[in-house]
Amino acid sequence: MTTPRAVPLRQRLAQAVWLVALVAALVAVWPARFGGAASFVVVRGDSMEPHYHSGDLVYARSASGFDVGDIAVYRQPAADGSGDSLVIHRLIERLPDDRWLLQGDNRDFPDDVTPTGGDLVARPIVNLGPWPTQVLLRLPLVLSLVVGATVVWMLWPRSDEDDLDDTPPHDDDRGIDRAVASMIDSAGAGAVANPPAVRPTPRRAGARRRPSVGSGARS
Repeated sequence: MTTPRAVPLRQRLAQAVWLVALVAALVAVWPARFGGAASFVVVRGDSMEPHYHSGDLVYARSASGFDVGDIAVYRQPAADGSGDSLVIHRLIERLPDDRWLLQGDNRDFPDDVTPTGGDLVARPIVNLGPWPTQVLLRLPLVLSLVVGATVVWMLWPRSDEDDLDDTPPHDDDRGIDRAVASMIDSAGAGAVANPPAVRPTPRRAGARRRPSVGSGARS
């Protein structure tokens, strides 16, 4: 019975580090709409230039305790009534009834909407730039090309020669073949060297001896 081999300490530490890193990454990017704290906002327009440019992807996290001068992500109803949209602007004044006045850095006038403290959903953490947005926009095309190439490869007709296994036999298989051949040769040689002995059939008592062919009988 074989005993299980112990996992080296270095390997166990590496696995623990990878597990912790994976959990931390999931916690960092888990969306706020699913109970997490992360929000990814795509900047539209030039109202926050030069801080943010159109097409930038901003990573933000849920926060509280905003002050005047902070940049905040707030939720406002969409103009077409299809839902809420996220806006990144700077807090310029705190109004009564827990409302805030915001304005873009590249604007000369404040926003028409005055969100409440509950509408301030996140604080920007880092600007990831425009390339993640470009990748996300092209992701459906890339996935379609990958799926199409996979389907073509699976349905591509193959010749009979491609189906044959041209890989050389393994050393273990060669050893088994040699052992079987040696056993067969040994069995054949033993059969020839030691033929089975033929025992004569005993003659029954009182039986007359038959004359040999070609010999004359005496009268």
